[in-house]
Amino acid sequence: MGAKLSMQNSDFLHPNHIAIFAEAASKYDFRILVRETGRAAPNWVGKRGYTGRRGDLKAKTADLNAGRYQTAGLVCSPFLQP
Repeated sequence: MGAKLSMQNSDFLHPNHIAIFAEAASKYDFRILVRETGRAAPNWVGKRGYTGRRGDLKAKTADLNAGRYQTAGLVCSPFLQP
């Protein structure tokens, strides 16, 4: 038998967005599929100057902070130095 997965809605969506997705799915009789959100990504949602990753962009987000810089959850470039 496989391991049981325990997932919460907040593993996939910012908690403030869950009701909006549910309302849209109900209104249009759609099923909306989303992938798991990185743990640090919700910290950046709604902050001025930060946007979501475009659908055609395949860059990866940082898993860790870089020294004293908060970078976890951001799409980072190895060519840009703080």
